Amino acid sequence: MIREVGHRSSFVEHEHTLRYLRKERWYPRLTNRDRWETWEAKGARDMRERAKEEVRRILKGHHPQYVTEEQARELDRLARLGQERVLAKGGH
Repeated sequence: MIREVGHRSSFVEHEHTLRYLRKERWYPRLTNRDRWETWEAKGARDMRERAKEEVRRILKGHHPQYVTEEQARELDRLARLGQERVLAKGGH
């Protein structure tokens, strides 16, 4: 479609845009598009407050999986092996 429309034309007028816009529509979660009265009724939180809440939500549910003890031992073994090889070849 980019080749067809080119850089000087409008993608908005193209059938491809119309067809896929409805499927790929993105709504930001931190901005608020409500009317002023509705925004105030919901607590009038600004973007910074909503961002803080989102960060807390993500961190509360984020449980990264770290390497197991066995994996850590294997990584240490490989590091020692690499160091020994470098030193054997006269490295520092």
